[in-house]
Amino acid sequence: MARREPNIHRVVVRIVLSGALLLFAQGRLLWAPGTVSAQQSYETYYRYIKDYPSNRATGWTEHPQGATHDRDNWYITQEKALWRIPVEHDLNSVSNSDPGVVKVDLDDLQVLTKARFNHFGDPTHFEYGGKGFVLVPLEGDGGRGIAVFRADATLNYVTYRSIKQDHAAWCAVDPSDPEGHLYSAPSYDSASDIYKYHVDWETLRYGKPPELVLTYESSLTLSPKVVAGLQGGKISPDGKLLYLSMFGGTDDKAFSGIRVYDISTGKLVRESANGSGWFNYEIHPKSFQVAEGLVIWDLDDGRAPGIRGQLHVFMFYHPDVEIVKLARDGVYFKHYDGAMDVDGIAGIDKQPKNLAEVISRKPTTHPSLSVPFKTVGFAHSSAWIGARINIQTGSYPETLTLTKPVKLVAKGGTVTIGK
Repeated sequence: MARREPNIHRVVVRIVLSGALLLFAQGRLLWAPGTVSAQQSYETYYRYIKDYPSNRATGWTEHPQGATHDRDNWYITQEKALWRIPVEHDLNSVSNSDPGVVKVDLDDLQVLTKARFNHFGDPTHFEYGGKGFVLVPLEGDGGRGIAVFRADATLNYVTYRSIKQDHAAWCAVDPSDPEGHLYSAPSYDSASDIYKYHVDWETLRYGKPPELVLTYESSLTLSPKVVAGLQGGKISPDGKLLYLSMFGGTDDKAFSGIRVYDISTGKLVRESANGSGWFNYEIHPKSFQVAEGLVIWDLDDGRAPGIRGQLHVFMFYHPDVEIVKLARDGVYFKHYDGAMDVDGIAGIDKQPKNLAEVISRKPTTHPSLSVPFKTVGFAHSSAWIGARINIQTGSYPETLTLTKPVKLVAKGGTVTIGK
């Protein structure tokens, strides 16, 4: 039977699901038939789904830096280009001559080349006054800056602003913040602080001419700090978590992968594992694989061909390494969601050691590259705070102790937990 233990008292509950149930460790239950209330945020993305594209070279894949999105389009940066690609377009095959695809080359923007910028970073998107803007970090001999483009079919350049940072590999707007504060890391290899800027969106939206006015407000100190190359950053839609991607080079002790920080405290929440576990970001720096930027976008609606999940992270073979004579610059676009699967018949209460074990054990009825758990309790013990636990229809005669907020979802029919 299900057991909840607030303080000293023990409450016995038999849980029957036919929709979704939000379970909170502090003694609250919230029932939602069908769609779960959006009042509670569940934005911890950690379950590796798959790569797509996988080791692919196409229009946008040569040295990609990162991505952002509006409602219907990807905005992907290369070192010297910005692409706008409709979400319905298959990223496995893209050309700038395809319908709806727009590409802007850095070398064609004389105002930026004259300012001696030669590198785009991981971008971000924000909408203000009914107009969308793509903000792209800039690096080069001219220093560091932020360029602004219109998030529409023109992808027109708007303006840029220099910033006082040693590096500007990425920038991210807090999507939960009505004021749209901008975050960026001032350093690359030893990043202990994240800068927070106020953006005068009114002047950018309505100014004649439009201006990007950035005012430094404060710093977020990371614990532990990033000691590897910081490549990309995004903030979860609820504004609570900062996702960072980093590349540690060829040093065995250097971390390469994804780290997640609490944006209110700067404390590390979780980091990815290399080639194992649920939060799997497999990368081989000694084979010249490089972690790059990331994007958070809920694509479980099926609009993006071959792609599901909410967190999407780039990794690619570096094209400039002549020692290995690589003929390709193939991109791996890795996708994650925040779910655990439970199946009382096909599941196993064991976390796989590596991807080969996952593939060998994965039932065909489960779409992601993860083996479902056999019991709800084991899934709950393995999950992050805020996880979605998808439970295959059936009876689960087990004792369930709740120690963290999660969302239980019945899949395929009624689920009974307890005796």
